[in-house]
Amino acid sequence: MRTTRGGPTTRSPPTGSVAEASPFLHEAFLPVALGLRVADRHDPHLRSPHLRCKATVVGLLPPRARPVLPGRKQYYTHALATIGAGGVRPR
Repeated sequence: MRTTRGGPTTRSPPTGSVAEASPFLHEAFLPVALGLRVADRHDPHLRSPHLRCKATVVGLLPPRARPVLPGRKQYYTHALATIGAGGVRPR
């Protein structure tokens, strides 16, 4: 299922042999996620603004994983475009 800023749109057709899933759009998950209070989704003690806004997800991980989490949102647009164009795969 593709999403836009406004929410889910139509489901995209399969693109290969690997099964695709959208667990965060599952009918059992959505009501729970949308029911979380904003205050419960934020942790002022995490080390970066990005992680502070992802407190619910960070809380699912073991504490030893926190130091290696990226402090900002990662974008892979350039890497995927390079791979798609037949260029050298990024390391």
